[in-house]
Amino acid sequence: MKRGSIVFGIVALLLLADGAYLDATNNQVGGDQGAFFGNANVVLSAGTTVLVAGGLLAIGAIIMWFVAVRRERRGQQFGPVPGDRARQLTVPAREEQGDHRES
Repeated sequence: MKRGSIVFGIVALLLLADGAYLDATNNQVGGDQGAFFGNANVVLSAGTTVLVAGGLLAIGAIIMWFVAVRRERRGQQFGPVPGDRARQLTVPAREEQGDHRES
């Protein structure tokens, strides 16, 4: 989940950079301005639309990161999270670590 949040964060940063560029240069992609949620009184440029999309994606990436960290901490306190097969495969059982020689 952390990897996903990092990927979403990078994409959000790219969108925010592109939106800032489009907004600063007043560049209209396709020569069109779109209405915000169908409201003809609120007209957004292409740069503003990309900034809104990048901001929402950044918020989603931050939420994903916090959920992953919380899940990781909970797993350290109470053992592996049910369904977290990767952690169960990487942590060997205590019986398997011991020496099995006969005396």
